[in-house]
Amino acid sequence: MYTRLEFLKRTFISASLFSISSCTKKNRYSFYPDESVLDYNFSKNISIRESDRIVFQGDSITDSSRNRTISGSNTSEGLGMGYVRYVSEAILKNNTGKNIAIFNRGIAGNTSGDLLARWSVDCISLNPNVLSVLIGVNDLRYHVTPAEYYHNLKQLVDQAFTANPNLRLILAEPFILPNINSYGSFIDNFREYRIAVRMVAKEYGAAFIPCYNALISHIQNADYTKFSVDGFHPSALGVEILAQEWENVIH
Repeated sequence: MYTRLEFLKRTFISASLFSISSCTKKNRYSFYPDESVLDYNFSKNISIRESDRIVFQGDSITDSSRNRTISGSNTSEGLGMGYVRYVSEAILKNNTGKNIAIFNRGIAGNTSGDLLARWSVDCISLNPNVLSVLIGVNDLRYHVTPAEYYHNLKQLVDQAFTANPNLRLILAEPFILPNINSYGSFIDNFREYRIAVRMVAKEYGAAFIPCYNALISHIQNADYTKFSVDGFHPSALGVEILAQEWENVIH
C-alpha cells in the first residue's frame, strides 16, 4: 500500500513523464515552413560515374506501370513507361561501358510513410550511389500533414546517407495541376508540401527537380489537360517535361 504522499509523488512523476512524452511527440512533427526556399536557386548537378547503382523511388508517377516482378536493372519493363524510362535511356546512352545499373522501385499509391516502411528492402539493400525520390501527392490526398511529410523525408534521407555517406541525392517536387477535382481546396495546403521537400533538399545539399514549377511554366495559357490526365498523373507530354528536368541535373 502506498502512503498518500507516495501516491501523490508517483502520480506527479507519471504526469510529468506523460507531459514530456507528449511534447516530444509533438516536437517530432514540428514544421516551420521557410517560404524563402520557394525562391532558392538549386543549382547542384549530379555526375554519373563508373559502376553507379541508381535507384528511383516514389509513387505511381515513378512506378508508371512497371513490371514489379522484375527485380533486376536496366530492363524496359522493369523501368516502367514514365519519366524513369526516358531518363534511364538517356543515362545508359551517354554512359556506355560504365556498367551502370538502374532500378525503378516506385509503387502506385505510396505516401512518404509507405516509403519508410519498405525503405530497407526497396532502397538500402540495393546499395545506391545515386538516389532519386519523388513523393508527396498521396501524402496530400491521404491527409498526411506537411509536418509528418517533412519528418518522413528527413528519415528517408538520413537512413540513405547512413548507409552510404557519399550518396548523390536527387529530390523532386510533387505537383498537382488545375484539372484535379477540388483543386482550389488543395492548392494552398499543397504549398507547404512543396516548401517541405525544398527545405530537405537545401538542408542535405541535394540536387532538386522543380516539377511543379516546370509544368506550370509550360502550361501558361495552354490547356493544362495536355500535361496531366487528371491533375495528378502526367500525360505523355508531361512525362517528357519531367524527364527533361531530370536530365538537366545529371551529367
